[in-house]
Amino acid sequence: MKKYLWILILVHVLAVPIFAQSEQNIVFRHNISLQVNPYYHQFENVINPFWKIKNDPRGIVANFRYGYRVHKNIIVGGELRYENEKWEMNRVMYGDYPADYCSKDNRFDIGAYSRFFVDKLPVFKPFADIGVAYRYQHSWLVDYKPGSTTEIGEFNKNNSDLVVYVAAGFSFLIWQDRFNLDLMVKYNIRYSFPFFSWKIGYNFNAK
Repeated sequence: MKKYLWILILVHVLAVPIFAQSEQNIVFRHNISLQVNPYYHQFENVINPFWKIKNDPRGIVANFRYGYRVHKNIIVGGELRYENEKWEMNRVMYGDYPADYCSKDNRFDIGAYSRFFVDKLPVFKPFADIGVAYRYQHSWLVDYKPGSTTEIGEFNKNNSDLVVYVAAGFSFLIWQDRFNLDLMVKYNIRYSFPFFSWKIGYNFNAK
């Protein structure tokens, strides 16, 4: 896993000087993107039959990005991200007996990203993203005895890690290309399932 992390980071770093030499046909150099939305997913019920979700995992995603267009097909930049997620699960198999638990996670990311996109069509832009970030996470967990509401224990945990994700999707440009709506499927290499994401961005040139 660490080997793949370093390969992705190396590609991310080397892509900028390689492509920054060509700047032709760049209309807008700067982009600011914002995402604030709840999310719901049930991929775990499909992928892992030993986990059954009592209530949909739900939370809030907030993401802020700044990007600089170094090539007509490449944007690089930095981003800040916050996730709040709550789980209420019924473990069908936990050792030799079933048990319930509830947990909450707060995640804070700061990192960088590169976007490679196809700039052939006037409005419709397919793209692929790669991002690297430092993550700080606080987790709260309450575990219960099987078949009852008696708590086994309450746990708090703080940890930090390096996270890498890839994403692919389509960007739609509107109002003289100044605004863009990004629709994408995002995959964090730490997890076993992808999820849908979107962002709204504004393109501009600084004086």
